[in-house]
Amino acid sequence: MFAALAGMQVKNIRQRQRLSLVRRAVLCSAVVSAVLLEGCAHQAYRTGQPVVVESSPAEPDSVSQPKQIPEKTPVRKAPEVRYDYVQMSAPARKLVGEAYAALQKGRWQAALSKAERAQRLSSKSPEPYEALAAVRAFKQNYPQAEQLYLKALSLAGKDAKKRASIWRKVAQVRRDNGDVSGADRALANAR
Repeated sequence: MFAALAGMQVKNIRQRQRLSLVRRAVLCSAVVSAVLLEGCAHQAYRTGQPVVVESSPAEPDSVSQPKQIPEKTPVRKAPEVRYDYVQMSAPARKLVGEAYAALQKGRWQAALSKAERAQRLSSKSPEPYEALAAVRAFKQNYPQAEQLYLKALSLAGKDAKKRASIWRKVAQVRRDNGDVSGADRALANAR
């Protein structure tokens, strides 16, 4: 029995020694990491000050003055026009059809729900946005309907028929909102 206890004590001592070695290794690696990271975080790198390199000029008269670079004014880019437009997935197409059917029955809340689900499924396709715009127009929220039609237009790409169809819908929404000149401009774009 004494031998068994002595064996357990020796085993415990060995485990403690291993733990002590592991702790020392972890501590050493932490110290080395801290030293390396301190070199990366040196003040010269953090201030953003320019690096000055001093050299003697070739001729004393050829010392050039630093050039002032004018700040660039931000240039607004035109929205990206896609060359191909993404076709809707089959489930999204079904939901858009159900949204229009619900809208014809006057159930605008169901139509809105289905159009939003279709938009989540096919967010890069113009048709769900058209369905959402139709629901907004049904509720006489013309500014939001116009914006949704314009979003659909941005996703329609170069498809002339699709773009003309959406422009006609924009014209109708603008006319319903009382913007006759805006409707005329939209119809001109549809041609």
